[in-house]
Amino acid sequence: VQHVKKRANNMRWFNNKLDLHGANINKATSMVLNKFYGFDSYDYEDELVIVCGRGTGALILLVEQLLNENSYKYDYELNNYTFYIWKK
Repeated sequence: VQHVKKRANNMRWFNNKLDLHGANINKATSMVLNKFYGFDSYDYEDELVIVCGRGTGALILLVEQLLNENSYKYDYELNNYTFYIWKK
């Protein structure tokens, strides 16, 4: 997705980033839900990046499920296993 690549080069995107490398499903669920809470709590936060890593794909499915359950708008960049999320 071309517009995602442009945004990924903008350093402002990486101020609100969650890296799930090495987390198991339970830990990742907690980390993502906590990040969602903070993301929703601050008006100045309008973008969020979640990096899942390659792994087995379980974290990607988990994050996608949580994003859909919480009605977030997002893009997924397959090349770097990363979700780019916007406010609801």
